[in-house]
Amino acid sequence: MQEGFLESNLRAIRSDYSSGISDLVAFFLQSLGPGGISLFYFVLLGLVCWGASLVWTSFAPSSNTSKWRSDKAFLLVVCLTVLWGRWPHFIDREYNPDESACLAAAVRTLDVPAPFVGGDVTTMGPLEVLPLTWPHFLGMTIDYGSARLFGLACCLVALVCTFLIGRSLTGTNTWPRAVTFTLAVYDAFFSHLEIVCYTSEMVPTGMTFLMLWLALDKEVPRLGPLGRASLIGILGSSIGFTKLQFAPLAAAVGIFYLVKLNPRTKLCWKATATMLASALLIPAILLFWVSRFESIENVWISYIQANIRYTETVRVTRFFVEGFVDSSLYPLSARVKLAYANYFQFFAELRAFSWTSTFCLIAGLIAQKRDQGKERWASLALAFGFLALSWWVVVLPGNAYPHYLRVVFLPTGLVFMLLLRGMRANRAATFAFMAIMLLPFLYDRYFSKDVIQFRPTPAFLFRSDAYTPERLPRVVQDTLRFAKVGEPVAVWGWSPNIFAQGHVKMASRDTIGERVIEPRFDLGYYRERYLKEFKESDPQVFVDVIGLFMYGNRELFGWETFPELKKIIEENYVQVEETPKFRIYATRKRVAELQRVQSE
Repeated sequence: MQEGFLESNLRAIRSDYSSGISDLVAFFLQSLGPGGISLFYFVLLGLVCWGASLVWTSFAPSSNTSKWRSDKAFLLVVCLTVLWGRWPHFIDREYNPDESACLAAAVRTLDVPAPFVGGDVTTMGPLEVLPLTWPHFLGMTIDYGSARLFGLACCLVALVCTFLIGRSLTGTNTWPRAVTFTLAVYDAFFSHLEIVCYTSEMVPTGMTFLMLWLALDKEVPRLGPLGRASLIGILGSSIGFTKLQFAPLAAAVGIFYLVKLNPRTKLCWKATATMLASALLIPAILLFWVSRFESIENVWISYIQANIRYTETVRVTRFFVEGFVDSSLYPLSARVKLAYANYFQFFAELRAFSWTSTFCLIAGLIAQKRDQGKERWASLALAFGFLALSWWVVVLPGNAYPHYLRVVFLPTGLVFMLLLRGMRANRAATFAFMAIMLLPFLYDRYFSKDVIQFRPTPAFLFRSDAYTPERLPRVVQDTLRFAKVGEPVAVWGWSPNIFAQGHVKMASRDTIGERVIEPRFDLGYYRERYLKEFKESDPQVFVDVIGLFMYGNRELFGWETFPELKKIIEENYVQVEETPKFRIYATRKRVAELQRVQSE
């Protein structure tokens, strides 16, 4: 096979990666030497023991006056535990569809600086994409590590808010410490890439818990009711521009805060007006920004309407059609069935958490005393309602992938805090709860026969090729034989890692081909937009990845079903490579250029 531009492209990628988060982490890991893995586990074990000791000492209130045993010290240990357990994954460049799509959109946004116009990531809004451009403004590379660092920061915000909310609701720090630390251990020891690496659910989850903290914690410093209402409104409307399916959660928190202020008072009405006015700020900025580039109507069609109707339309792919092929709609029963299968049966790490937490929630509810009072029962009912709404966010889109665990992980912790507050807080009961929650997970994590899924977290870090561009997937390497780094490439199918790992740009705003491929109600709109941007960018290379991921039926999904695009490809492009999973086409001009390179 001809090498084409591959070597020069790899040199450019190596140079570009030298300033990325992934390589900074890899450089530090390499500096640890052969004992790095042992050091990793030694430090992680030390942090876990430190956190457990802070839970132990919480039973002696007088000891909490020490700065080393205070709540601030506890939160520091929690954050360090999660960070240390997760940061090796910053350099893992395994294929990740959602992250690749967001990274590709972020890079294109630098050239087309407008939300939605720079990159369309289907269910993910611009506030998932725009923050990922931060490394560029510091002279660094936008890579997987920078995306995961942003997602991890959102995880830590949510975890800290969970503790603060629990402390406010229970009036003590004992159970909040126990539950928060248990969740932190879960987070630190997760290894399933779809849970560890995905950023898309972490961002709205962190924002939702920040809203909850503002709504529930009476000790938020220097913020009156109107100030809280303003921030809740801004955060709530922002969540709609991260992932629209989280909007019900944001609305529920806002409504709860206003009801809590008593609708009969003037303060509640002032707070309502303040919240609504604040909620208009982010949409107004984003829509004005978009209007400078194209019609706002496109936002309604391609984001709001598409995502609302997305939840009622069957995903016509080889992963989703079983069980309801003949239906034009996606029945709720099928969505619930898929969520149950993934969370309680198929994925081992999800299974351990889902079954154990469900049994603990039921047992805790049965153990509640009837004389707790209406207020406590009401708060418990609201917490269960919030957890149920969080599960609805999982069921709603109808895929229930593992990374949606982020949506139910911390709401479950909040319910645990409220269930446990009515029980006698003693060390035996506390550590028994932690053991019941953690042991099934750790057993599956370290003693399961499924060693491929549950590999030790940092085991892959010290291979000599762990952070070299030569680990690029075959489709990315072969694309780089014909395309040059930094130029637009058109992709037909679902493979955004071509853009993220190959350092080529998108020929259109569609980071994944879902909406120009699947025969749904809005297919005509997306194909018209795709064709327009294809012609404007004039890509020298066209990659057909129908057989690589999600799709396989060429008669149903192939670019040949798009007559206008078919005409352009057949008249202007030549097939230069074919494998069972993908095909690569190049313009005649590019083929001639490659022939000159090969002859030199």
